[in-house]
Amino acid sequence: MNVENYIESGTLEMYLAGQLDEKENLEVAQNMQDHDAIQTEAEALENDLILITAAIHDINPPAFESWQAQLNSKAKSNNTGIYLAWAATLLIAISSIFWMFNKLTDAENQLASNAALIDSLEQNIQRQQKEIQKTDELFAEIGAKEVLLVPLAGQSNFEETYAKVYWNKKSNKIYVDASGLPEAPEGKVYQLWSLTLDPLSPTSLGLLAELSNVEDRFFAFDNPNASEAFGITLEDEGGSPTPTLDQLYTLGVVKDA
Repeated sequence: MNVENYIESGTLEMYLAGQLDEKENLEVAQNMQDHDAIQTEAEALENDLILITAAIHDINPPAFESWQAQLNSKAKSNNTGIYLAWAATLLIAISSIFWMFNKLTDAENQLASNAALIDSLEQNIQRQQKEIQKTDELFAEIGAKEVLLVPLAGQSNFEETYAKVYWNKKSNKIYVDASGLPEAPEGKVYQLWSLTLDPLSPTSLGLLAELSNVEDRFFAFDNPNASEAFGITLEDEGGSPTPTLDQLYTLGVVKDA
C-alpha cells in the first residue's frame, strides 16, 4: 500500500464523516491499525473537525462565507482538503439550522412576552374602567337629593382627623368617606357607630376594615336606625360591643335629627 496516496485519497475524511459502508469502515480501521501514519493522519483530521465544530458555536451565518473561502482554498491544494471542506461545510450547515432555530425560538418567545404584556395592559385598562364606573356610581349615589351629609369632626387628642357620612334615609344606606383618618395601627380597627343622644345609646354599624390607602377609603353600611349622630372609634381588631370613648376619633350630629 502506498500510504501517502491512501492518505491523499480522502478515504479518512469519508470515514470520519460517516459516509462509508460497514465493509469500508472495517478496512479503514484495519489500515489505521497497520500503519501508524494513517492512524496519525486520522487523529489529526478528527482534531480539525472538532476544532471547526467548536468554532462554529462562536460564529453566525454572515461569517460562513469567510469560512467557506478558507476551506475552498485548502481544498485546491489536495484531496484531503476537499473532503475536509465537505465535512466542515456539512457541520456549518447543521449549525446554521440550529442558529436559525434558536433565533426563531427567541422571536417566538418575544412575541409571547409581548402578547402577555398586551394582555396585562388590557386587564389593567378593564380594571381601571370598572373602578371609574364604580366611582361614578358612588358619586351619583352620594350626590342624590335625598342623601344627607353629616360631617364628623376630630375629637379631643384627634382634632386633626375628620370623616364624612352620607346617609340615604330612603334606602337606609350609609357611605363613609374615611380619607381624613390615619392608617389604623397594627392590631387595631376603626368602628362606626350610630348614636341616639337622649339617652346616649350607641349601635355598631360595622368596621372600617383595610383602611390602608387614600385611594380606597369609602365604606358602605346599612343603617335602619333613627340616628341622631355618628361617631368613629379606634378599637381592638375584631371590634367592640361598646365604643371606647377615649379613642373617639370623630363625631358628628345629624342636623335634622
